[in-house]
Amino acid sequence: MLPSASAAAAASIQYCSRVACAALLRQPVVPAAPWAPQISQLKMLLTTSQTASGSNWRCCSSRSSSSTHHQPHNHEQQHNQQQYLDETNFYEDGSEQPMDKHQMLRELLRKAHVAEAAMANVLAGQQLVLRHRPDAAFFAEQERDALHTVQQLMPRYRVRPSALLSVLQGVGLAAGAAAALAPAAARNAVLGALQESLTGLYNDQLRAMREAGLSDEAQDVRAVMIKLRNLDRADEASPAPPDIVSLTQAQSLADVGATGVLGAVVKAAADAAVAASGKV
Repeated sequence: MLPSASAAAAASIQYCSRVACAALLRQPVVPAAPWAPQISQLKMLLTTSQTASGSNWRCCSSRSSSSTHHQPHNHEQQHNQQQYLDETNFYEDGSEQPMDKHQMLRELLRKAHVAEAAMANVLAGQQLVLRHRPDAAFFAEQERDALHTVQQLMPRYRVRPSALLSVLQGVGLAAGAAAALAPAAARNAVLGALQESLTGLYNDQLRAMREAGLSDEAQDVRAVMIKLRNLDRADEASPAPPDIVSLTQAQSLADVGATGVLGAVVKAAADAAVAASGKV
């Protein structure tokens, strides 16, 4: 039977002590007779330990090689499963839909959601300042209902909110409060620009659904977008911003006016923000 590790360690310590004493006295080291067997046992223990360690290493290496040999098959199987999951999506009724159509529908709903959420905060910020005006409360309440309508569609089609949602909500709230504090002409220009931006958004989305063949497959989404497109979010005093032709043909800012420039800038910023929100 092999000696215990403690006995071997004790023998090693005693032997090292004799070596140190002999070195100080400049005498040759002659192991005492009782220690000789223990030193031999220590060598045997170290040799056996190294042999077992090498055997374990070879065993682990063979297992690792065996698992590595089968690893490409597992990766290939996982890739095929993931590819199937990515290329097939299912609507609420269980019908299978191609990935491109479902991806497009999710992007359209994501844009609609972030647009309505930002607009709801614009009108809420306006209501915070214009507390005494019933029209501000009416438009704010109407926009909250529109946002709730879009939110009901999102779980049905497995649509996640945009990563820019919180940012655009904060910007909308600040813009609404600032517009309410501005002169009436500037406030109407901002609201008219946002109205025009949302109308154009839903016209583009309805066209995209028709071209992709989604008008019949997602009739509830189409009905909601038609309703949101026809929704009045500002009174008649809010003018539409000048289009790109009017801006390019203008000889100076006086031709479109300060409110026209403000409306064009607001509409361009709103269009860009909504377009980016559909991707992330």
